[in-house]
Amino acid sequence: MKIIIPSYKRPNEVLGLHEVNPEIQKKYYQLAVRKSEELEYKKNYPHPEYLILPDDVDGIRGTRQWINENSTGKIMVIDDDVVFRRTFPKPCLSCKEKGKPQVNWARYTKEDTNEVIEDMVEYLDGLMDEYPYGSLRSLNTHARVYEDVIPYQLNKPGIWSCFFNLDKFDTQKYNYHNATYFIQDIWMSIVYFHSGKDFPSVTKFGVHGMKGMTGQDGGCGIGPERVRRHNKSAMELQEMFPQYVEVIQSKTFDMLSVKTKLNTKYRNLNKLF
Repeated sequence: MKIIIPSYKRPNEVLGLHEVNPEIQKKYYQLAVRKSEELEYKKNYPHPEYLILPDDVDGIRGTRQWINENSTGKIMVIDDDVVFRRTFPKPCLSCKEKGKPQVNWARYTKEDTNEVIEDMVEYLDGLMDEYPYGSLRSLNTHARVYEDVIPYQLNKPGIWSCFFNLDKFDTQKYNYHNATYFIQDIWMSIVYFHSGKDFPSVTKFGVHGMKGMTGQDGGCGIGPERVRRHNKSAMELQEMFPQYVEVIQSKTFDMLSVKTKLNTKYRNLNKLF
């Protein structure tokens, strides 16, 4: 399995590699960058393999589709500020005093990417034989009871980290060019589910976003209006799939939240394929 990081205009700030040792980078990682930036990235990150995109590949959708069409076998595509963690059961210390049933929360161990990646790759390699598409979830945004989510849940859209078995996944039927401009991973999960297929959202291992990326220039998309485009994409997704998607206005942020609930009884409400 290869771990592919698409990156644009961040030749010094691929934070997802900063805690990964050179041996692990050489064995598993690929950086997907545009031809015009290849030398600058390689100067700062000499250890991973490289996928070189043509300079006319524009935006997140085009980047993600190009990667799927130009890669083979089993891959995971992650944001360039994402690292991996292992999950463990942490007892709820306040449950007893609050008169609630004792549970264990799913939390991350103190291990870093180097310490968990071999076990994670071995686990995902087997899982992708059964499920050609899926994602790793982030416990930073999804606090859950350990026993309810381990090792994975079915049909829970994830972001930041999606995996594909390209020997079995149809890259033309599930084509990122048809996706919303942003939150394209949620779009992909919904479309895949709506076509009658289930996918795992893995929590046995998880992803963690490194600090410092908010407001940073660059990324694999081109254009400064991120909030506006995100909100437009959220509304479009809700219009496409009102049976699955609810858009929620935050009380503190301008960016809309997207809540999904994939129910099998709605799969045939409208045909996509």
